[in-house]
Amino acid sequence: MDGNSNLNHDEIDLINLFKSLLDSWKLILSITCFFTILGVLYVKSTPLTYQAVARLQVETQHQHLDFHVNDISNLFISQSTANTEIEIIKSRMVLGKTVDNLNLTLYSSPIFTPIIGKKIAYFLGDVPEIKISLLITPENNNKSSGNRDGNYIVKISDAKKGLYDFLNKNNELIFSGEVGKLVNKNGYQLLILQLDGEVGQKFFIKKLNRYNTVSSLRSRLSITESGKDTGILQLSLIGSNPLRMEAVLNDIANNELAQNIDHNALEAAKSLSFIENQLPEVKQELDIAENKLNAFKVSSDSIDMDYQAKSTLNVLASVESKLIDLGFKESEISKLYTKEHPAYVSLLQQQRALLKRKAELENEVSAMPKTNQKIITLNRDVMAAQHIYISLINKVQQLRISQASTVGSVRLIDSAETSPAPIKPKKALIVVLATLLGGMLSIAIVLLKKNFMRGIDDPRQISSLGLPLYATVPYSVNQSKLLKKNKSSSEFNEEVMLLACLYPDDLAIEAIKSLRTSLYFSISTAKNKIIMISGSSPDLGKSFLSKNLAVVFSQAKKKVLFIDTDMRKGKSTKVFNLKGKNGLSEYLSYQTNLDEIVENSNVENLDVISCGSIPPNPSELLMGNRLSELMEWANENYDIVIVDTPSLLAVTDAALVGKYAGANFLVGRFKKTSIHEIEVAKERFHHAGVEITGFILNSVEKKISNTYGYYNYSYVDK
Repeated sequence: MDGNSNLNHDEIDLINLFKSLLDSWKLILSITCFFTILGVLYVKSTPLTYQAVARLQVETQHQHLDFHVNDISNLFISQSTANTEIEIIKSRMVLGKTVDNLNLTLYSSPIFTPIIGKKIAYFLGDVPEIKISLLITPENNNKSSGNRDGNYIVKISDAKKGLYDFLNKNNELIFSGEVGKLVNKNGYQLLILQLDGEVGQKFFIKKLNRYNTVSSLRSRLSITESGKDTGILQLSLIGSNPLRMEAVLNDIANNELAQNIDHNALEAAKSLSFIENQLPEVKQELDIAENKLNAFKVSSDSIDMDYQAKSTLNVLASVESKLIDLGFKESEISKLYTKEHPAYVSLLQQQRALLKRKAELENEVSAMPKTNQKIITLNRDVMAAQHIYISLINKVQQLRISQASTVGSVRLIDSAETSPAPIKPKKALIVVLATLLGGMLSIAIVLLKKNFMRGIDDPRQISSLGLPLYATVPYSVNQSKLLKKNKSSSEFNEEVMLLACLYPDDLAIEAIKSLRTSLYFSISTAKNKIIMISGSSPDLGKSFLSKNLAVVFSQAKKKVLFIDTDMRKGKSTKVFNLKGKNGLSEYLSYQTNLDEIVENSNVENLDVISCGSIPPNPSELLMGNRLSELMEWANENYDIVIVDTPSLLAVTDAALVGKYAGANFLVGRFKKTSIHEIEVAKERFHHAGVEITGFILNSVEKKISNTYGYYNYSYVDK
């Protein structure tokens, strides 16, 4: 049973919580719309940021060496990786050239009104523009220039003719110029190609430091490899000018391609130069070897070798030629692989096999006659020199062909292109987030307000105090208008204040009429016909209720007396347009008689006793015997007596008056009067010997969560 009870209680709380949100739908909607508008304004006033993208391919050559001399051109193609190329592209060698080519060190920007000028310009889509092709200033070469920081201002003097003024940082005129015409004056050179804006629009221009410009470009440039080990590099650049970004990105890509080709060609050129320098020496060595061989033949009377010697010589020469070729290959392969690589291991194995065979042949030669040994040795030298010389000649030809047809290891796949949709700001996302933020914030405000609000917002809260709820009087728009009219009016009459007279069909008056019915039957069993209306604090509407209650009783053909006992701030004289100068304070202080303080109001069957002049001791006057005499007289001469008292928690006057009344009512204001205030007021009345008959909740707002509504005015038995 307890579990079900808790469950039902939670469900009721959730329902009430939802109803509370519905009650505050105007606040929630207002805050949400406000944030939505802020989001739209932010999106409209924020510069659009675009992204330009280009793609490069880094080709990695996997050389399968078959040890043929004609593969030498592959050696001069850089074996770069994607990561290496990324660092090269970000280097000052590449980016610095782009900065120089596109004159990126020249910075220009419109000067806006502080704080909001830039936002307004972007919101209206009317951003001034300037395009400068050349700027040379004296401080570029003269460190003693008075404007060392290089800050200048261009001011439009005639927008239609394209005229402008060139100013220094102190707004002093240096010279005037015209768009499209080069100005060369006093060490300054300036060429402006485009100038858009109103007359008087200023632009800030400055020559930036090259190093800082390259660093800034590097920070905005993003390079990533698409996939893993694909060699496809994606270059992206962000900025607000799509055409400018595409030009910058294309220039970066072209610079990378050019340096890659130049690098490969440079390696081939170095190798070609080295070999060409070696050719004369090799040719000289060949000539010397041939001369020695010829000289030996002459001195030996042209002795020929036998068949075995010739065969051994040919085989030995072939082995040495192969060793020479392997030597070339080893110099090439050592640049690509380590000695543990299979290709390198295979080459070394061939070298060892050939060296072994060479040693065997040399042993055979050593066993031959001295003359054969000598002629074989000389022929070996000639044949080796010839082989080296011919190999170098072939390499020179190959290198020249390779140099003439050099290609890089990097190629352009996609040139720079900017997406038509900006990457920032995300318009739809920002507006949606702003709307959600406004909705959540407004809901949080409503919930916090409900959680920390001390005032009564549900008539059912009164039942916890043990006080019968006699009426809930709804908030009256007409009464609010009357109060505003009263504040702005120099004259005052009863028709301005009394809602019951001017708007008898108002919902608040209908509630008071319902209260009148309940009070009529309650008074019939009370000790007298005196009804006291009081409240715990000021501005709860007790005077409004008591005065209008007196009127609705008089409209029911009852003889009514209204007594204003608030001798500090009573306003009954103005409300009822009374002419007498005497009131309750004069009567209680024995300055006048009873018949001089009772006045007829403009309302039929309603008499009024005003508060009179403000005395120095209101509480002491209420403690005198004359108040008792007044109440006895009023009870005997009137059908209903309505007594309006000051707030109880401010002064004790209400407690002094309450002991003479047959019915005492506390008034509370919706969302203002707290449960604690009512408890304290009730306790004070109790200590003074006054029992509270019931409670009246005033200015109740129409709420979905208020199940009582406006028409549920019930009398509760004591």
